[in-house]
Amino acid sequence: MSDKYSKMFAEYSYGLKYEDVPPESAHEVKRRILDSIGVSMAAFSEDAPKAARTYAYDFKQARGATVWGAPVRVTPSPLTSRCRCTAAPAISRPRRPSVTIATRR
Repeated sequence: MSDKYSKMFAEYSYGLKYEDVPPESAHEVKRRILDSIGVSMAAFSEDAPKAARTYAYDFKQARGATVWGAPVRVTPSPLTSRCRCTAAPAISRPRRPSVTIATRR
């Protein structure tokens, strides 16, 4: 994502109030968060998430970022995101309908 779009998305998100989000969108976002947590927990012992956690152990840092299921903290970086992102798609799940994007009034 380019800096231009990253900045635009960040500014929009920062200025968005919960009241501006349609109830249907808020509900769907909550479902997706819970779904991602559940799928990540279910995939915890799959090969890809295990490999990502094992790799993360090489980057220990006392005050670093937490990696789900890892007994250590690691250097905050794209590495921590990679560890989280390998768990969710490690097991299949049904596709959900698109979320409605909130617009400012």
